Amino acid sequence: ADLQATTTAETNVAAGDDTGTFVTTTTDATGTLTFNGTSTVTGVVGSASNLAIGTINAGVASETVTFNNMVYANAVAQSGTGTIVFNEGLVTTKRSVSSTTLGQIAFTANDGLVQIASGKDLIGNVTATNGNGTLTMIGGTQSITGDVGATGAAIKVLNIGGTNSTLGIDNSANAYSTTTINGNVFALDTVFNNDGTTNNSTLNMVADKSITSTITTTDNGMGILNMQGGTQTVTGTVGTNGMRLDQVNSGVAGASTTFTANVFADTVTNTANGSSTFNADVTATNAINVNTGTTLISGNATVDGASGAINITTGTGTVAGTTTLSGANSSINIGSGTGNFKNTTSVNGNVIIATGTANFNETAGTTTVSSLNFTDTGTANLHGNMTGDIAFAGNQATVNVWDGKSITGTSITTTTANTGTVNYRGDGTINTAVGASGMGIAALNINTENQQDTA
Repeated sequence: ADLQATTTAETNVAAGDDTGTFVTTTTDATGTLTFNGTSTVTGVVGSASNLAIGTINAGVASETVTFNNMVYANAVAQSGTGTIVFNEGLVTTKRSVSSTTLGQIAFTANDGLVQIASGKDLIGNVTATNGNGTLTMIGGTQSITGDVGATGAAIKVLNIGGTNSTLGIDNSANAYSTTTINGNVFALDTVFNNDGTTNNSTLNMVADKSITSTITTTDNGMGILNMQGGTQTVTGTVGTNGMRLDQVNSGVAGASTTFTANVFADTVTNTANGSSTFNADVTATNAINVNTGTTLISGNATVDGASGAINITTGTGTVAGTTTLSGANSSINIGSGTGNFKNTTSVNGNVIIATGTANFNETAGTTTVSSLNFTDTGTANLHGNMTGDIAFAGNQATVNVWDGKSITGTSITTTTANTGTVNYRGDGTINTAVGASGMGIAALNINTENQQDTA
């Protein structure tokens, strides 16, 4: 039987019953609509103007309630482990003009499933006791306005993109979503579900909103996390070594983003002049990029792709732990910015410096490179021993070597006579040829800072 109801009290819908063209209330945020089984609602529930249903109860075990039109309700309560589908979106808030308080989807202790259809949005908070409930943003361009979970009360899973579970409307292996969240996220797991080939799911966290969750992907090298500004924190591991995201982007203009745990992605980028702070390790396949901002990696930095790179354009990039680039064609590229590689640094390819500065081993360790190459008037400061060649290539660049340290390689060369300077601040060792007949460097200076041993 069909039900067309106007309710200010409680309306129960028996299993298998459907509602007709509308369900309304005469007083904003009043009335209870309870579904006791599987049902389909074809009409609008509540009113976009000023009248929202008080509470909708749905999702009993093994049952599915599908809303095929807009739903306006102050609260949606998950009744069990069943599925609730919103095909046109959901607004959970009082509709009166004076109210700006968001309502909620409440999983409470029920481990049910809520799906928001492709291209549709959710306005409202999502609540749970800790570790219950799954919210799936099926696909297309979508948004959530409100918090997902809370401190100590995370939802179980936030899916960005459909999972092809065959429950409700989640029945495509090619679904992917671009979801923008204007709220804080607390979830045990946030999952990027992509189309498995070329189309990433994307999560945009609006400025000053943070995420507390393990973040994973179902496809290695897919899924994009964008931290969009203000002060933000990502609390939880991002990706895994074997299942990396495609991109992790932060550091937009004026922003300050902190990642508390390990990050694994094909590309990790500080996109503008903001700061990106990584309190643990960063592992990338293709690149770690620093544009005009500041990136601090307190742990280790690893780029393991064949042509992997650390690119520092005009900003400052600092790695407190070890730095490893293992690809045969790997490189550290410094434009006019500054690179600080404070511990052991190993580059299977080259370090290339334009007008900027590279500081190596200020804390400990040694540096191993194929070649330290200059394309302009840049500077390399060697606080530890370096193994590798130096190529000034006709540029008036400078290499400063700290007291007691050594350079071991095949050659220190230039392509224009009288260009390039090596300064030993105290004593040290040069285990390489310096210049060539008719093609000498500009200067090899010893004890420039009077740091020689006196014993």
